[in-house]
Amino acid sequence: MKRARDDGAAAAAAKTKKKRRKKKKKAADSWTQPTARHAFAVTQTSDHAETPVNAYEDLAPFLRAVGGRVYDPYYCAGAVKAHLGALGFENVRNDRADFYETLRRGALPPHDVVVTNPPYSGDHVHRLLDFCRTHDRPYLLLMPNYVAAKPDFLARVSGNERPPPVYVCPRKRYCYWTPKAMRAKDKMQGHVSALGHRTSPFASFWYVELSPRCDAGAVRRAATAGGPHVCATLAELPAACRPD
Repeated sequence: MKRARDDGAAAAAAKTKKKRRKKKKKAADSWTQPTARHAFAVTQTSDHAETPVNAYEDLAPFLRAVGGRVYDPYYCAGAVKAHLGALGFENVRNDRADFYETLRRGALPPHDVVVTNPPYSGDHVHRLLDFCRTHDRPYLLLMPNYVAAKPDFLARVSGNERPPPVYVCPRKRYCYWTPKAMRAKDKMQGHVSALGHRTSPFASFWYVELSPRCDAGAVRRAATAGGPHVCATLAELPAACRPD
């Protein structure tokens, strides 16, 4: 009887795993035919890059801890909704709109948490950090390691009674995919596949701050064995993630 139960459990686990693989493939396929560009000015074609699925997989336990409606203010090709949906997060807003204009008009969509991978060129990162510091919502931001090493970083993210973020670092470096239709031909570098152009120019990780919905220890409690590293300071970062 016990063996039958074990066999049944194994079959159920295999079936669940197969369904998860199908969802991931569907999510990946959904952004291989992009037609949209950013609704705001970018200075580098590499800004047109979707967050990889494995980055969302690393993020999932922490996003489940905070819960609620997800808002990603920066639109690329719409993959964020498909990728997060494949992981069970169905209530996601990622509109093809100019975030800064939406903010200026006071027209942000209803949301409980900000999850985004912003463009890295120009002043986009600074504008996002200024927004998060004064915005009363948890945030989970995927950004390069060098952002945390900037002299003004802590001043930009702390204050207004917000603590600095915790760093959630992958065990394997993230690679970004720029959909084919969004990359200038003379800028194509790295591996090319049906997904687009893969690049990994620098180490990146999640900057996570979950107040006021969660207390300061929520990120560490949500961490899973074998999952990404959770670091409170730059000194704790694994060597592969440390800024130069």
